[in-house]
Amino acid sequence: MAIAASRADCIGVLDLEYTTDKKAALAAIKKLAKDAGHGFGIKLDSRSDEFWLEVIRDMPEELSLVILTNSSEHLLMNQVKMFQRKGLSVFLEATCLAEAWIGEQCGVDGIIAKGYETGGRQGKETSFVLLQHLLANLKLPVWAHGGVGRHTSAACYAAGAAGIVLDTQLALCQESPLPDSVKEEISILDGSETIRIGDEIGKAYRVFAVPGLQVIDELLEEEKNLVMQNRSYTKNAELWQEAVLKRVGWESMEENLLFLGQDVALAAPLARRYGTVGNVLQGIKKEVDDHCRSAREQYSLDEKAALIRSKDTQCPDIWEPASGIGDMSAFALEVAEKGGLPFLSLPLMTPSELKGFLNEARHIMGRNPWGVGIIGFLPPALLRQQIDIICEYHPPYAFIAGGMPNQHKPLKDAGIITYTHVASPGRLRMYLDSGDRRFIFEGQESDGHVGPYTSFLLWERMIDELLEYLTPGKNSSEYHVLFAGGIHEAMSAKMVAVMAAPLVERGVRVGVLPSLRIEMK
Repeated sequence: MAIAASRADCIGVLDLEYTTDKKAALAAIKKLAKDAGHGFGIKLDSRSDEFWLEVIRDMPEELSLVILTNSSEHLLMNQVKMFQRKGLSVFLEATCLAEAWIGEQCGVDGIIAKGYETGGRQGKETSFVLLQHLLANLKLPVWAHGGVGRHTSAACYAAGAAGIVLDTQLALCQESPLPDSVKEEISILDGSETIRIGDEIGKAYRVFAVPGLQVIDELLEEEKNLVMQNRSYTKNAELWQEAVLKRVGWESMEENLLFLGQDVALAAPLARRYGTVGNVLQGIKKEVDDHCRSAREQYSLDEKAALIRSKDTQCPDIWEPASGIGDMSAFALEVAEKGGLPFLSLPLMTPSELKGFLNEARHIMGRNPWGVGIIGFLPPALLRQQIDIICEYHPPYAFIAGGMPNQHKPLKDAGIITYTHVASPGRLRMYLDSGDRRFIFEGQESDGHVGPYTSFLLWERMIDELLEYLTPGKNSSEYHVLFAGGIHEAMSAKMVAVMAAPLVERGVRVGVLPSLRIEMK
């Protein structure tokens, strides 16, 4: 697979982070040097001095890049200097800004932003947020790793990323060496089958896990036992990493610990569309060009946007929820007067309290646009009561989170423009088939009720699902989509505009729903 990537004019990287077989590693490097066509890279665990010192002792001249994982600043600085003296570029894989800063201080040539949705070692920030975080605070070039596909790769480019990293997404390409049994299992995964382990230790990994897997049960028990021991953090982390390392493999999904990310869900569609590693990489490059060209020609998120020109949604493209604000109505008024559309998330209230709340909101908002947000999985009687009261006070807009198709029918019948939160592609198709046309795609980066997927992965899959559904003959301009989760300023909005350009090109009306609690320190 690394050979195919290098031959496609990209950088094929052989991942040796969890390898202990020196003979196999040396043989693979030798084969890469012979067949890759031009420069390739290797990824190494910075802590495994004995292993990687032997591996690079007779370094082939075709090797051009070394990716290092986190280690102590002193150790990393020495390693960076040694590799650079050999004429190699050195990247550091970072899961947070603190790790990236260490890399910058040690003189690395680039940073790989490894997000929450990736397989293997990870931090707490998703790729979308981490990429923005690093680009805003580093002088070094940054590569995005996690949840990246045809559409989100263009968003990364628009933000200023130097490149992207693909791994699990390529698992089903023709060159993949995985056993057929593993490929068959991977082909039906949607990413929700992965979990984080090791949070209690402070060293988290994302792995494949379904109920009854012995390897997962063993590790969870080991994690529990380590936490209960009266040892130092460093010793516990060391023992935990050893326990993980000895179980890592790809031969069997039942016996091995598989480092699968949520973006394994992209493997099947990419393999179906492109077939080979080279075609995937060249296809994504073309998609980046096409998305950027389309975004320049469209008006996704400005005053000329199709969403603004909509007959029933004549409001600006910046949509803000007012949940969690002390004086919600006053805050909503300020949002509306600044050109946005505020939603008031309704807390659980008695009927009289809810009527008082909505009456006050209607009085304060006047003729300004505003809406309310309700939870669709409330007890049916309570939900119906809320909807009846909302219809009585008739705010111009509403949304339902976590609900089912047709729950919003009374709102729509009352003339209230209603959006539905949708958290997965399967549910999106269900809503589309039931006649829904207005959606909010909200990733895990949002607060409150969220689905299982991070923004990048959710948006990537939702865009594909909607493009596939909007066949010729369907009136695409009837469809309205708001993207939510990790959007907080101009750069993140621009990323959405580029990513969603194919939808806008089809006529879909696109907007954003910014987050209020994103901290960019």
